[in-house]
Amino acid sequence: MAYTQANINRPAYMELPPGVIFKGLSRDRHCLKILMNLYGGRESGRTWYQHLKTILINKLGYTQSKYDECVFYKERSIFFVYTDDGIMIDPSPITAQERVQEMATSFEIDVQGDMQEYLGIKVQMKDDKMHMSQPHLIDSILKDLGLLEIDGKSFSKVTTKHLPSLTTRKITSDKDGPPFTYNWNYRAVIGKLNYLEKSTRPDISYVVHQLARYSTKTRQSHGNAVKHLG
Repeated sequence: MAYTQANINRPAYMELPPGVIFKGLSRDRHCLKILMNLYGGRESGRTWYQHLKTILINKLGYTQSKYDECVFYKERSIFFVYTDDGIMIDPSPITAQERVQEMATSFEIDVQGDMQEYLGIKVQMKDDKMHMSQPHLIDSILKDLGLLEIDGKSFSKVTTKHLPSLTTRKITSDKDGPPFTYNWNYRAVIGKLNYLEKSTRPDISYVVHQLARYSTKTRQSHGNAVKHLG
């Protein structure tokens, strides 16, 4: 519960929750004063972030990145956070553990060991190199396109392609082509592909950006190109 570790910065009150009874208090005449930050508030996320940043910089000696406000440095250590999920990186595993233990003196944290998955990205170490992939997202895209069986264990009878798009045909607006008739949502699939190419598959960036141009007035040829990419 990260948000509740921060103090609120202004008076806030709430109604008595249903089913909560205090002797001498009634829902009609009384309310509760909130003492700590809570999820769901208008400024809850910002309040937690300001609390986190203040302790990291003023107490633990970190320096905030000038280019990404969620990245902090301390000597050779790098700590970055997304809402309340953080990762500590350092060339020395011993130093990384010491940094985490140091952070535990100021925050209630759950240490989950070496990173295996973060924000849906699977992380594996192979030959001293970090390999990142998004198998769950890819399976979701393939299911949308009808290229993966419902059980998610076996592919339908499709031909595997070695290039993300056809080299013999340019992707155009195809105004006179037949309309889009597939039973899947073109925009939804493009949205997932956008997230995929920005995270772990830069090799498909060009074709995804080209296909995203036709999220309106989509033609059958655009749908065919998305299935080819899948």
